[in-house]
Amino acid sequence: MRFPRTLSTYTLIGANAVPLLGVLFLSWSLTEVLLIFWAETAIVGFFTFWKVIYSKKVDDQERKTIEQLKESNPEKYNNVKPGNATKIFLSFFFPLHFGGFMAGHAFFLVLLFGDVGTPLSD
Repeated sequence: MRFPRTLSTYTLIGANAVPLLGVLFLSWSLTEVLLIFWAETAIVGFFTFWKVIYSKKVDDQERKTIEQLKESNPEKYNNVKPGNATKIFLSFFFPLHFGGFMAGHAFFLVLLFGDVGTPLSD
């Protein structure tokens, strides 16, 4: 099986090599490695948020719901376009949900591993 060599592939390999090289050559501690992975999760969440905001795909169920709302009250819902309702909901839901996850994740990392300062390479 042959995998395509794209910029995304090389970026993924490089990003995952950073903690490995840090442990092997820079004597990074467990706390530092966990912090890197926590920050990586935050970066993925940041880009996912903008991906949701700029997405153009419209769900069929949402399209039907918007049409029903327009029929029931055309004056109120005439300017609502399919896709906007989901984006508006997710633009509030995702940061709150993901932010809560990241805060909980950080809390447990500090609680469980905050005082670990010995290098992993020893």
